[in-house]
Amino acid sequence: MTPARAALSAIDPRLAELVAPLRRLAVPASILVLALAAAYNMRYGSAQLRSADFPSFYQAGLALRAGHDPYLPAMAFVHAYTPGGNGTYFAARAYVYAPFFALLMVPLTLLPTYPALTVWDLLNVAFLVLAVGAALRAAGLRPGPGLVLALSAAGAVTLPMHREWALGQSDVLVLALVCTALWARAARRPVGAGVLLGAACAIKPELLLLALFLLWKRDFHLALSTLASTAVLALAPFLLLGRAAWSHFWTVWSFWSDQYLPFVHNESPKGVLARLFTVNPVAHPLAVLPSIETVGWVAVVVIVTVLVVAVVSTQPLRRDSLSLLEVGLVTEAIMLVSPLTERPYFMLLLIPLLGLVAWISQARPGDTLVHRAAVTGVVIWVLMLGPVEVAETVLGAGISTGSAAAPIYVLLAPLYLWLGVAAFVLQLIVVARVRGLGVLPAAAGTVRRAPALVASWLRDAGIALALTRRRVA
Repeated sequence: MTPARAALSAIDPRLAELVAPLRRLAVPASILVLALAAAYNMRYGSAQLRSADFPSFYQAGLALRAGHDPYLPAMAFVHAYTPGGNGTYFAARAYVYAPFFALLMVPLTLLPTYPALTVWDLLNVAFLVLAVGAALRAAGLRPGPGLVLALSAAGAVTLPMHREWALGQSDVLVLALVCTALWARAARRPVGAGVLLGAACAIKPELLLLALFLLWKRDFHLALSTLASTAVLALAPFLLLGRAAWSHFWTVWSFWSDQYLPFVHNESPKGVLARLFTVNPVAHPLAVLPSIETVGWVAVVVIVTVLVVAVVSTQPLRRDSLSLLEVGLVTEAIMLVSPLTERPYFMLLLIPLLGLVAWISQARPGDTLVHRAAVTGVVIWVLMLGPVEVAETVLGAGISTGSAAAPIYVLLAPLYLWLGVAAFVLQLIVVARVRGLGVLPAAAGTVRRAPALVASWLRDAGIALALTRRRVA
């Protein structure tokens, strides 16, 4: 049974039969959907530049070409900030990444701005298709072009993906780097995989938590090559830019990890807590108690970490669906513990959803959990088509009213956050089931055996280090 047929049968056995006559249309129909999605994104022509983040990337590329500091616009934004006023002021559109991503933009600066954006938009479509194909191959599948293009088209029509493309953002490239790194690791090329994953981390440093996950799984070669690649790619450009750019970079990052967090489209738990317990331009706080924000965020980090450690295996990544499921789980965990998780970032839910597709295609037919997971995965995808964002926009109007009910809207409005929590719980249950565990007993056991687990990891790390030294000698 093909992966597509197995996934459809898990939802309803009759569905695969109904769709079977359309298989020959899968490739042209998917290409049409991808083309229409790209065309819809580019419909405003050069006027799109006024609402996109891409011009800030383009200007940073120009600055690097000239040997200038790319952080001056962001520094101007930081110096002009006040904690009162309209929360829409947070729409900075200034370059805040490490210089590595600006270096990737340098070839595009050889074109005028709008042609460069057009090329970037088309590249993003290619990045999406590459990510889907690479992830499925990393899970041990041999997907045909119909399945890869169909799943890519399904990702392209979600609103988080549309937001990514409309803004000309970096996350589809990051998605492709992560998935190709997993594919390279499955092909037993840990150093090459580490360079790819390091490039993703140099763009989005919160993904360094993936390296910690790999260390815990005793995938030491991949983890260490990732950390080394991240350090080189993220920090080496500052040798050319100088001390002032280095100082500005850390000033900007300090601001974006603190005062910027109440940004109304920050869907992370820490963002919600910042809107509730700090003075900010978005919402009247329930109480000005920054310590509550910190304690609450630490609690979220601890709970999520314990749950993830409880269910993931301690074996290196392999070419199977469990490995992709675990990476999907950690991706969701990163989105929950990261201080800043904006709406477009939820296109990264494509990784756990692809993990579900891979697992369902290989699972036992008729299994109740397989059916429920398939249906829940489809529901999550449908909600990402628009219902979540529409409902969030309606509820978000109550955040800045200043009424007694405003804190309730602060809690309820970030529906993408709650969707992420639901996806995390689903992935947690599936990973635990594949490994023959119960989530709560496994979590309790992890807390109870924490010292022994740490000692076991230290022993395994020491053995791996000794073997490495012996090979070098």
